[in-house]
Amino acid sequence: MIYISNFFTAFTGLRRDFMLQINRMFLLFIVIAICSNMAIAQSILTTINVGPEAGNGLQPSNVVVNQNLNKVYVINQSTNNISVIDGATNLVEATIDLGESQLLFIDSIEVNPNTNMIYVAGTISSINIDEGGDGHPIFTESTFITVIDGLTNAVLDTVSINNAFASGLAVNLTTNVIYVTGNTRFNGIIGVIDGQSNQLIDIVSLKNIFVDNIAVNSESNTAYVISNASNFNNNSVKVIDGKDNSISDTITIRNVFFQDIDVNPNTNTIYLTDSSRNKVRVINGANNRVTDSIEIRDIHLNGIEVDPVANSIYVIGQPIANFVEGSRVTVIDGSNGSVTETIKIADSNLGQIAINTNTSMLYATEPSLNRVHVINGTNNQAVDIIETGFMLGDLIVNPNTNRIYVVNKQTNSLNIIDSLTNEIIDKVTFLLNNTHIEHIVINPTTNTIYFAGDSHGPTFNGSIIHVINGSSNQIIDRIMLRNMHLSSLAVNPNTNTIYAWGTTHSRFRSRNVIQVINGSRNRITDTIVTKGTGSHIVVNTNTNTIYFNTDDFFNPMNTGLTVINGSNNRIVDTIPQMGQIENIAVNINTNRLYVVTLAEIINIDTINTVMNMNVVDGTTGQILDTFLLDATFAGRSALGHHLPLSIAVNSNTNKVYVGNANEDYVKIIDGANNEIIETFTVGNTPVDIDVNRSNNLIYVSNQFSGDVTVIQD
Repeated sequence: MIYISNFFTAFTGLRRDFMLQINRMFLLFIVIAICSNMAIAQSILTTINVGPEAGNGLQPSNVVVNQNLNKVYVINQSTNNISVIDGATNLVEATIDLGESQLLFIDSIEVNPNTNMIYVAGTISSINIDEGGDGHPIFTESTFITVIDGLTNAVLDTVSINNAFASGLAVNLTTNVIYVTGNTRFNGIIGVIDGQSNQLIDIVSLKNIFVDNIAVNSESNTAYVISNASNFNNNSVKVIDGKDNSISDTITIRNVFFQDIDVNPNTNTIYLTDSSRNKVRVINGANNRVTDSIEIRDIHLNGIEVDPVANSIYVIGQPIANFVEGSRVTVIDGSNGSVTETIKIADSNLGQIAINTNTSMLYATEPSLNRVHVINGTNNQAVDIIETGFMLGDLIVNPNTNRIYVVNKQTNSLNIIDSLTNEIIDKVTFLLNNTHIEHIVINPTTNTIYFAGDSHGPTFNGSIIHVINGSSNQIIDRIMLRNMHLSSLAVNPNTNTIYAWGTTHSRFRSRNVIQVINGSRNRITDTIVTKGTGSHIVVNTNTNTIYFNTDDFFNPMNTGLTVINGSNNRIVDTIPQMGQIENIAVNINTNRLYVVTLAEIINIDTINTVMNMNVVDGTTGQILDTFLLDATFAGRSALGHHLPLSIAVNSNTNKVYVGNANEDYVKIIDGANNEIIETFTVGNTPVDIDVNRSNNLIYVSNQFSGDVTVIQD
């Protein structure tokens, strides 16, 4: 039985047109990989969603609330889906997928609480080849509006407007009319959709201007559309009469740049954030005149949300002097326009905000860290953080405690999972700036975790190994590797020794070294100078032998496996000419090494790259067998242009597991006869594998789907 649960990361702040161009380029370079399907005897037991509250999404952007159902809906732009959050528990209860196209860009989301319908707007691109011309692809864009039933989360309908980029969305709750704004090549448009029939009933064309966000006053049946000119001189708000969809007025404000817009229908007041002057512009809806400009000092303004019940306005922004200080939510009293409070959300970069007027809870998205902040609007205190996705890295298992440790590369943290319940029980976060956490190993005997990465700052440059007590989940020590770029970590629990391999840099030269660390004192006791570069190191704990791969660009004869005697830290052997080594694992019971390599096969008109498995006798250093694992990127060279290959060995069952992050699969090899016995698909981009030998469970860390697949051996 297979359970798949994805969530994921992302980067924010890109303009819509730039994102679409990037998506176009990405689609042109997609390489379709075909992997073999074999009968599955072993089974995937479950998929651990890293963070029980997390959903299947990356780069959460816009957010909206259905106050009647107490549900929160969040757009995940990188994964083309919607996370549905239960407002009572702040847990992601469902995910609504909108498609897998790389040229799909979701822009806006709105909800009609009266009908429980959700509306999602965005742009979809298509590609045609100009066969009669130069043969280059021709891109065309269309705005889509997807209609979703909020009771069942089922997609009911899709409305399209050809040749337009989507830019905004709003719903008139009284007339059940949906407005979507967009832009063609020369003109702005406003599409009008009947919410009863889901039919496009009108298109309002605004010649020679571009439109952005839109807000609706359901009480007065009026829509307000932002229009920003490139010269800042004629930026305006177009007023749309909902009775006939005509432009009834244009409110022009010079030397501004409108970022967002919202309406208080109870007071008939329109609020706009002006990011060029850091002001909130206030418009009287009765006469369409600007009545106030509320300055929010030293804050770059972004989104805005109005609570019509409390007559409060919430404005998102970042401190101009120092963006890294986090975001600010400024609270404005709508009765007199005064700033009443500033809510500080440290270490955050908020995107959009929404409010449930029934519960006075605010929800603010943080796209870069894939989470949603929950704020109590009654006392303006942050009450919760809802994680909507992680980008996972290395994974390790402690078989003695049945705990799993997974690196979260996006947040520089370590997720700790109880493998008996498949739930996260704790998280260790490293908060120092300019540090990138990458590697993790564990000493199951001492129940100590070593969590390492590179750090660059004004006072320290190099790598840091954080020592974590597995009982308390507290950082108890730090091992500083000054001027060293760490490539790989390994530990021998029998000797309580850690091996840190990387490159040291000084003023005059660079050296590739292995730092030998005493685990009792967390101090470097020896330095082994190595030839060439590499990225993987493993230990056979039974023989106290260390193996690592070396790549020597200037002398390919030195490329291979290097062998170190762990008792005296001396290099005793080199197994050369194995091809480009991608990863290594060892079976401590059979003393066999499994080395995954890539090799190029050059034909007359093509260069193919194949992935091989080399089986090495750890006693004699002889290559016992070499066999094909897969042909990767057939028809082109993949050397240096591929995602990582992961490998692990279950010494109890003599099985080898190889994960290919390019093609999202894991192959299982029988160590008795070196045959591939099973292949199955796991999550998106498997980057690491580890084995719990106490119960023969295998765990696969899937980086971009943000989950962990569990396999029963």
